[in-house]
Amino acid sequence: MQKPFLPVLHALRGIAALWVVVFHIWHTGLLPIDSPLIIKAYLWVDFFFLLSGFIIAYHYQELFTKPAHKQQTLAFVAIRAARIFPMHLFVLVLWIGIELLQLYYQGKGFDKDRQWVTLLPNALLIQSWLFHDSSWNPPSWSISCEWFFYVTFPILALALAKRSLRFSLMVIALMIGTLFLAANYFQLLRPDKLELTLGLTSNGGLFRAVPEFVIGILLYNIITRHSAWLKQYGKWIFWIASFGTLSSVLYYNNDFLIVAGFILMVFGGTGIEGKGFRSFNFAGDISYSVYILHSVIIAIAAHVFAPSLSAIEALAVTGGLLLLTLGCSAATYRFIEKPCHLWAKRRFREQL
Repeated sequence: MQKPFLPVLHALRGIAALWVVVFHIWHTGLLPIDSPLIIKAYLWVDFFFLLSGFIIAYHYQELFTKPAHKQQTLAFVAIRAARIFPMHLFVLVLWIGIELLQLYYQGKGFDKDRQWVTLLPNALLIQSWLFHDSSWNPPSWSISCEWFFYVTFPILALALAKRSLRFSLMVIALMIGTLFLAANYFQLLRPDKLELTLGLTSNGGLFRAVPEFVIGILLYNIITRHSAWLKQYGKWIFWIASFGTLSSVLYYNNDFLIVAGFILMVFGGTGIEGKGFRSFNFAGDISYSVYILHSVIIAIAAHVFAPSLSAIEALAVTGGLLLLTLGCSAATYRFIEKPCHLWAKRRFREQL
């Protein structure tokens, strides 16, 4: 049965993708504005992980509340693979082209993060499973984690479905503790150096992603039991959590507070009709294309523009890059991402 559309969460997916683009523009030195809103924008990746766990459970958990048939599981994995792999492989080919051009014109290429030996794990999206330090396409480390989640979701759903509220809250607390341990796995013997930041990417990124996927699944379980209550109070939870998250970004250097805010935003956002968010629907539609494609565009821009731009020039370049990313992503969504995903859904729908 078709589930109701969640406009607030869909819109936030698009907004999150754009903030990640801004963060990577800043990270290349093209945007010399050290605002916490930009510096901490890498945490929107954690929002993606939480949201992904929730959305996949929202649409598919009922299929796996009891042991599923092999064909059903394979159909689910195939549909999810068709969602992420076509754009991933398209962008990977673009990166290979960039490296070939650098090799031809500059005599150097296929080094550092883009060596031939890491190409196959990157193509298969298992680089984060193997704790590789590099991803050919920088954002793809998180898509590798996403792929791991899709493959393991039938097991996770079976283990977590129809649990009590107490159990769900205990596991959420355990997952937050796991995030803290993952952030500090080199610092546990030095309490004065304990980190409150979540910087794990390719090497160890699964320890950042999987707990947040699990939290997303458990949020869905909690919400299904309290949907009537959430429709009444969800709006208040969402806006208070949004204000608290913004305050945490601006005034506290604590990534865990921000992630806690994201958890409550997802929780409360499901209870809002969100008519005012519908103008962001298309940004939500193309968010994956924006996320997976933008690093190529920024890398090219970094070779064109000097890093010592004035503030006005940097803002103009940033605005241009955002518009260019949106335009290119709209095209790849229309001609690559959407057709492949729709084909897979039609092909495997009867097996679900």
